[in-house]
Amino acid sequence: TVARTIGEPVVGNELTRRDDIRRNPPDIILTNYKQLEFLLVRKTDRALFTRALRHLVLDEIHSYRGALATELACLIRRLKARCDLKVQELRCIGTSATVSQDAGGDEALARFASDLFGERFEAGDIIGETYVEVPSPRDPYMPPLAELTDA
Repeated sequence: TVARTIGEPVVGNELTRRDDIRRNPPDIILTNYKQLEFLLVRKTDRALFTRALRHLVLDEIHSYRGALATELACLIRRLKARCDLKVQELRCIGTSATVSQDAGGDEALARFASDLFGERFEAGDIIGETYVEVPSPRDPYMPPLAELTDA
């Protein structure tokens, strides 16, 4: 089935109601650390965390520093323990639009991800971005000027 609009759930592939999610625990969790903490401590949500969990995606990982990064690393380890997952049984993905290459490059980022997620990351696992210079068109389209009248 195909969604007709952005944000419309794809029938059978996306659960949007809490009761449906609790009855059918997902194998992918896309969340932030605060919501993950709530999910782990709420008794009604504990059933979500089974060995079926295979992916964890955390956005904005550039914001996890110092004590917050330590707390988050502990939270991820609690998540793995709750799901009875061993190292390399949970695919961890961290995203950020603003991670700097200046602080040691991909090697430093891989070490950070390894410490944060408790999984092995190497520099080759880091997917960065590249900018492609788009040349200006030789003969750009210029629409005709509109005729303005007093009306």
